[in-house]
Amino acid sequence: MQSFEQTAQDLGIERREYRGRLDSVVYRLQQRYSHAGNLNDLREAFKFAQQAKELTPRDDPAIHIRLHNLAVLHLREYERTSRGVELDEAIKYSRQAIKLTPERDPNLAEGVNVLGCILAARFGLTTGRAEDLNEAIKASERAVELSPNTLIRAQSLYNLGLRYQKRSLGMGLVAADDFENLRKDLEWKKIVEKLGKLKEGTEEGEFEEMRKIIEASEKDLEKAIKASRCAIELADAFNGTAAAGYRNSLANQLEILHMRTPEREELLEEAILLSKGAINLLPSNHPNRGSILGDLANKLLRSQTRRLEALPFYREAWVNETALPSARIMSATSALKLLMEIGDYPEAYQLSVDAIDLLPRVHSRSLTLSSQDQQHIVRQFSGLATDACSLALQLGLSPERAIELLERGRGVILGLLINDRSDLAELEAKHPKLYQTYDKLRSKVNTNVDNKAYPREYKRADERREALKKLDEHVQKIRRLPDFGQFEKTLTVEQMRQCAAKGNIVIINITNLRSDAIIVSLTGIKAIHLPKLDAKETRHLIKQWQTSKNDEKNGNLEDFLKWLWDSCVKLVLDHLHYTPQDPAEKLPRIWWIGTGLASSFPFHAAGPPIKKNLPKDSAYDRVISSYIPSIKALKYARNPIISTKTLDKNLSKAVIITMKTTPGWRDLQQVNEESTAVETSGDFESVQTLRQPDVKTVLELLRTHSIAHFSCHGTSDQFDPAESGLLLQKVDGATSEPSVDILSVLKVSQAHLSEARIAYLSACSTAQNRIVGLEDEVLHIVSGFQVAGFRSVIGCLWPAEDEVCPQIARLFYSKLAGNRDADDRDRLVALALHQAAVQVRRDKRYRKLPMYWAPYVYYGA
Repeated sequence: MQSFEQTAQDLGIERREYRGRLDSVVYRLQQRYSHAGNLNDLREAFKFAQQAKELTPRDDPAIHIRLHNLAVLHLREYERTSRGVELDEAIKYSRQAIKLTPERDPNLAEGVNVLGCILAARFGLTTGRAEDLNEAIKASERAVELSPNTLIRAQSLYNLGLRYQKRSLGMGLVAADDFENLRKDLEWKKIVEKLGKLKEGTEEGEFEEMRKIIEASEKDLEKAIKASRCAIELADAFNGTAAAGYRNSLANQLEILHMRTPEREELLEEAILLSKGAINLLPSNHPNRGSILGDLANKLLRSQTRRLEALPFYREAWVNETALPSARIMSATSALKLLMEIGDYPEAYQLSVDAIDLLPRVHSRSLTLSSQDQQHIVRQFSGLATDACSLALQLGLSPERAIELLERGRGVILGLLINDRSDLAELEAKHPKLYQTYDKLRSKVNTNVDNKAYPREYKRADERREALKKLDEHVQKIRRLPDFGQFEKTLTVEQMRQCAAKGNIVIINITNLRSDAIIVSLTGIKAIHLPKLDAKETRHLIKQWQTSKNDEKNGNLEDFLKWLWDSCVKLVLDHLHYTPQDPAEKLPRIWWIGTGLASSFPFHAAGPPIKKNLPKDSAYDRVISSYIPSIKALKYARNPIISTKTLDKNLSKAVIITMKTTPGWRDLQQVNEESTAVETSGDFESVQTLRQPDVKTVLELLRTHSIAHFSCHGTSDQFDPAESGLLLQKVDGATSEPSVDILSVLKVSQAHLSEARIAYLSACSTAQNRIVGLEDEVLHIVSGFQVAGFRSVIGCLWPAEDEVCPQIARLFYSKLAGNRDADDRDRLVALALHQAAVQVRRDKRYRKLPMYWAPYVYYGA
């Protein structure tokens, strides 16, 4: 690049004028990037914006313009890449720009509004950092105060309403449709705990905290509605199409208020009218029309008398190719549920197939683990695959077809993570140019559009439709490459059968329509109807067990395990001709995959209670049980590209992580005993024990150790499964008190651990995902460790009992060491856990205490 003096001399202009020309170039490049999406334009804009900033003295009156330009460019780069560091940079430049902007400068309002947008984006990315949302609200409030009565003020009011709405939903920690249940059950305590506001005290004190949270939430919703009404009033005077988005936003806020006060039916009626008005303002090719059609249908669905009116709007939203793929799939999922209600199974089935066909078009960046809004999207089409499977079997189609739909439609987020590490990683390595084109097209298909009426937004809609067509053509091109014939496809029937080479795979699918077991073996795929596994009764039994008092839990669990045996597991094992055998080394392996309601079922522990005069007959006595989220995940666990090392006969290097004390949690007195049990029972090349470590230290050691044993607290996050994790601790300074440091699903899944073999997670609920609507995502701590590269992961379906943790660990590692000459090392790990649990189960002290021995599960190869 030429020096400034030379460039200015060549142009015959002064320094200030040259900087002004750079600003104009940056503006034009930004506009061109917004229209065409050419990455070179964005890069050039960055280059010239940085040059303009470097050439501007700190006391120059125009410095704030250059800082603002850089903030906006970093925001655009975040929208393109989803990298959080871009938001950090954008916030830094935006704050500097606002600080240096004169109070009466007409551009101050826009600058403050942009800061609010960036902070709101970071709030979404970080799953609920309250200070970001609070600062975003303050910025939006100031932007409203500074804005004249123009479209800028309307946009600021609209943004302010959205942020109040977000905060009214418990800082984004709970979906709108869960609010009333949470309020009734006093589950707001969980939200208060999440925000760090709940102090130790009496039940009355806790209730008071919850009451304050709920009151603040209701006030925020009132403010959101007021801001949206003002935005509509202003927008109507200037631009009717922009007001469409504002109308729909107000409609959504009124819908939330109706959920909280269902007796006020007028709120839902006004919301329906507003959404209809918004649709009437939009042309058929507007990119937001599809999502607003879906919103209208959702509101009609809530009406007891107008439910069926929703169906045509869902259908229209589904066929709208200018809408985001995720929005279209949400509408299709809701439509097929209505169709099932009225018994139109053929149309429901076809709609489910078409929606599952569109799933690969959802970009991984638009469904990242780190965004609760995006997880909320996945919740809306959760159940799509399980319903499709039931519909296929109901219509007499083959079990091969049914299982194909399950594999393609379940575990969307987990599947995207696996794809990014397997199919896409291989494509990027072998054919980088094809990968870049694929990534660019998929990004364009998933790019969101603002609620504005500018011509470029219509162009974007046309571009999305064209990009979808080009993406389909590009995928066909990729599939013609050697070794890429199955790109974006599910496994073939033959590949599924090969995954059953070490043992049969059994999928239990429960829906309101029917329940079935689909069995995959080397010889074929079969389906068994399970009429006793009724969805309504299943929900009742699950609730009864989960809500029982501590002194009732073991008895209720015994009843549940017997019911599960009689209605499901015994029928499956009888069909496979599996009978009780002793010793356990003779038992066959089986992989369980539970869908929907059955996603956390303890199939391995099903059976009647042990009694003296009755022969032993349970799942423990017939099979060695393993679990896996999907058949694709099983293939991934065995994939030599991902897991290049098998388990050596010597168990190699082990690391033990213990947390006897955890800030804010009860002490774990057994961890030292458990640590000693592991050290003395295992056969390791070396053992390193970490006491009270932080996440960073643990992640570094996981990269160099093949065995990882955790003895600590675990938490299953009720609002965001990506934040479920193992509780460690950190100390920010020499004089600071320790604070909780969570080794979350998100952090683990982002690690690449080439040495990983066995992870033993002796902690609470490590294989549990408690969020209704995300069961089929199988997002829990165990699956995070699997994505990171561990072939074998041992976890717990519910809180482990301290009393038996050391005993189970000692038995596991001693069995593992005693059978190290076995050829199938993966089987050995599953067998060792099986033997450990059975030994504790048969102990007279624990026979009637299934809470002690039943939670332990093996996930993996």
